[in-house]
This record gives sequence, C-alpha cells and structure tokens, in this order.
Amino acid sequence: MADLTAAAWKVIQDFAQRGPSNDYLADARSLLDRELESGVQTNADLLNDLTTKVEYGEDVAEVFNLPSFYDRLTTAAVREAAREYLNAQRYVQVTLRPEGK
Repeated sequence: MADLTAAAWKVIQDFAQRGPSNDYLADARSLLDRELESGVQTNADLLNDLTTKVEYGEDVAEVFNLPSFYDRLTTAAVREAAREYLNAQRYVQVTLRPEGK
C-alpha cells in the first residue's frame, strides 16, 4: 500500500510542478465544451445546474458563462490551482480494504 501511495503522490507532485501539457489541457477543455453543449440541450441538466446555484446562493448567470470560464483555463492557472489545492500537508489518507468473512 505504501508503494501505491508514494506513486500517487509522485504523480500529484509532478502535476503541481509542471501543470498539464498543452495537449492534455486542450483535450480536457474539449470534453468540458462537449459536456456543456449536451447538458444545456437537456432541460434536466440545465435545471439541475440552476437549482444548485440557487441552493448555494450563487449567481445563476454563471451557468451561462461557463464557456468564458473554460477559455481562462491555462496551463499556468491549472498548475497554480494544483499547487494550492493538492497540498501534501493537508490531506486525509483512507484505505478501503475488502470486508472480512
């Protein structure tokens, strides 16, 4: 288990140092755009997004401004977010093991 944990932290640290590659970021943005396009076309997804914004007291206009948010996703921005939020000093490690019989 320790080897797997160490390998996972190495990937996380590498990502925080380098950020995503341009190709990886382009693929992720493309996926986000496709999901947004298909989600807005179905009333259930749009209603869910709007309801969530209302429940949390957030601006519902953000639901319709996601493309401009996606346009601001850069390698540097993602790298900085990774450095801030993927902090090795602030995490909880949980191990799920098979139930004994």
